[in-house]
Amino acid sequence: MTKFNRALVWFLMLTKRLILQWSFIIMLCAIPVVVSLTNVIVSDDDTGILHIALSYEEEDETVDKIIKKLMDEDSVIQYSLVPSVEEARQGVKNQTYDVAWIFPGDFKEKMDEYIKSYNGEPFIEIFLREETIPMRVAKQKLFAAVYSEFSYSIFKNFIYEEIVSEEVVPEQELMDTYSRMPRGQDIIEIEKLNAKVKKNETSNYLNAPIRGLLSLIVMLCTLTGAMYYLKDMQEGKYDWLPYRKRILPAWASCFAGSTLACVTMLIAVMVSGIGIGFLNEIVPTILFAIAAAGFGTVFCIIIRSPGKLGALIPGILIVMLALSPIFFNVRAIMEVSYMLPTYHYLYAVHNKNYYLYLMLYCVIVYAVIFVLNILVSNIKSNKSIL
Repeated sequence: MTKFNRALVWFLMLTKRLILQWSFIIMLCAIPVVVSLTNVIVSDDDTGILHIALSYEEEDETVDKIIKKLMDEDSVIQYSLVPSVEEARQGVKNQTYDVAWIFPGDFKEKMDEYIKSYNGEPFIEIFLREETIPMRVAKQKLFAAVYSEFSYSIFKNFIYEEIVSEEVVPEQELMDTYSRMPRGQDIIEIEKLNAKVKKNETSNYLNAPIRGLLSLIVMLCTLTGAMYYLKDMQEGKYDWLPYRKRILPAWASCFAGSTLACVTMLIAVMVSGIGIGFLNEIVPTILFAIAAAGFGTVFCIIIRSPGKLGALIPGILIVMLALSPIFFNVRAIMEVSYMLPTYHYLYAVHNKNYYLYLMLYCVIVYAVIFVLNILVSNIKSNKSIL
């Protein structure tokens, strides 16, 4: 049997061993479950990061226009029209809604008064339980919806106060003039990096963290493979191998875990429809499997106990969750982020330039493994001689 065939048999045996472990199978099953649950949540029309009740004290054409603009918009914020102000407030109290935006009666007159006085009373009531970051962001959506009416009111008051009186130019004529004024379309154009076609569409932000969460499951499976190797080491299964060659089953065990998880992730991503094309997915996935195996192998060298590694795994995953671009991107400690395979993979999926960074990461991590293995093997060999 050639060395290659022997190595392949060893790898297949280690892979089979992982598949026969129920705990590992459960982790693999978590990948399609996460994708399926997220797709169900996202496809639900009642889903959003905030549920806002829109209410008004009395019928008003301007208010109707603003509410229609908010409800017709494709957004991660869910809006519900509540005809009763008291019902809207009660809905916030019993947590049916996160916040209520209440438009007053005589909306246009109150808006004009606010502009004329320069420091007038606010003319929209926001009723909420507590102030959170999503609610602060949502206020910008409210301002954007009101701004078209707000800007006309500013225009009208400026004309009547600084240029001509209402007797000279009736408001209807002023309104017609304002409506005929040229307006640009979108002032922001969204262009994906390295994309051939420019797109200006609302991304589904609820789908965005899925890939990041799946990459964490891949890392969990990889580190689980590392734990099984350390358990074998404690039981003396590799005592017949020289210290330097024990790195081979360590890497093979980690690579078996990362390969199984990456294959499962690739299938789940493509079947669910969130993939960006098989050719665009396969390259970063293969590189990620190799990088993840290298990352896990480093821990096989520096930590000699499966129990200690098991205790560290939650902390490692939390660091990856915080420093990889899953929910947000922390730039304060980029040096640590560069050490994480998840960081490079998540960028490589959408930017082919990061293929090079992911390959460079593999080169560096395997160089570190080579050096660490020599140092630790020399230390172990000297101890055994003594």
